[in-house]
Amino acid sequence: MYFLTFGIGVIILIWSMQLYLLNHSYEDMKTKEVARVASLITHAYTQGTENLTSGIQELSINNDFYVMMESNAGYLYFSPEAETRMPVYSYIAHAPQLKSMLDKSQRLPVSFKISDGREKYSTLAYGCILDSTPGNHVYL
Repeated sequence: MYFLTFGIGVIILIWSMQLYLLNHSYEDMKTKEVARVASLITHAYTQGTENLTSGIQELSINNDFYVMMESNAGYLYFSPEAETRMPVYSYIAHAPQLKSMLDKSQRLPVSFKISDGREKYSTLAYGCILDSTPGNHVYL
């Protein structure tokens, strides 16, 4: 009887720790993964890499991210091909909010969660400024 009670107690403890710790560690892991990919793209952009768009496309597909690069004037430098599985309209609707946050961030990366209407699911929107030449910001 004691063994059964102890076993049930351990299972409840592991289950409750999983619920709490897994959610937080998963969010941290995804934020770091997005920051890593953004860092790779930023490095390629500043180095003037010849195959920048194909490199971004590959990173976008391999990491299952929606990547968009545009200027403050609205010029679209990169957007994924139509073959991606992501609902593009949900990201584009939040682009002005992300740009506004970036303009206020003093060149630091910003992120926020986008709720897609489902109760337990949200999407991480991450942005950084690739080029801050006066009059020509390039956003990622």
